[in-house]
Amino acid sequence: MQERLLALMQDIARLQSGLDMAINTCINLDGTVDGELTIRNLPEEWRSLEGVRWLVATLSSALRAFDPFPIPSRCPMGGSFWCSFGIRFGPQNEAEIGELADLYKRHRGLFQIGTYPTQAWGTGAMQIALTGDRVGMLAMLTSLLEKRGLPPSVVMIRFIWTPDGSRPGHYKGEK
Repeated sequence: MQERLLALMQDIARLQSGLDMAINTCINLDGTVDGELTIRNLPEEWRSLEGVRWLVATLSSALRAFDPFPIPSRCPMGGSFWCSFGIRFGPQNEAEIGELADLYKRHRGLFQIGTYPTQAWGTGAMQIALTGDRVGMLAMLTSLLEKRGLPPSVVMIRFIWTPDGSRPGHYKGEK
């Protein structure tokens, strides 16, 4: 998983320089494995209503070059791989701190959105999660920028491996 995340990070860096990127991985108590590529220091042109299309286009180009994970029936360790995208909204400069203060109070200092996990064994499903016009990251970003004027500050690309092949969902008791 780390190798795939590193390759994706390198592809994104080739397409857009100056991004602050990091990879984090962990093995959870339930046996699932999480890997996340976090992208910070987004260019100002990506943080506008017109610019989010460039952000998504860059990620889409990197995903086209991405080597997908094996399909579940051919996965040597069993289980399945899943992918989701997330966006964290927050200030990147002093002027934005005041503008977003009320929203942070309401959400206790953290405001983020994400897509549901989708299959990571083919780039088609990942592209839909990224660019889909109803539940894709582009649609969510555009909606929040239009309705609330919230600029993205961090992009997260997360891969999850589940040993039983089940799609990751909500935590027990969460609706």
